[in-house]
Amino acid sequence: MCESVTSISAQIEVLSKEFDFLPSIISILSSADKSKESKDEIIKKVASFKNKLILCKESLSVMNGLNYSPEEQDELYKKNLNELDSKREALETFRYLDVITNSQVKKENV
Repeated sequence: MCESVTSISAQIEVLSKEFDFLPSIISILSSADKSKESKDEIIKKVASFKNKLILCKESLSVMNGLNYSPEEQDELYKKNLNELDSKREALETFRYLDVITNSQVKKENV
């Protein structure tokens, strides 16, 4: 469970960096304002920013669950947690059935 929390934290950190547009915008505006940088350099920065926007748009299009409202996401989460709990209970129940325990003993004896 700790690994999944770490994984989620890492994903959130990557996404927050990926969707942080402010530094790019400030860089473009300051370059245009100062006029020290060549026009080509500003064009490169704008193109880079456009590419970043395209990548972010593509990332958003493949993320599951974004088409649901927060309330719907909460409902799905609760439903999936309940389903997981019932499957865990079923697994525990079936684990100790005679058929399964006898087959385990037979495998060990062979």
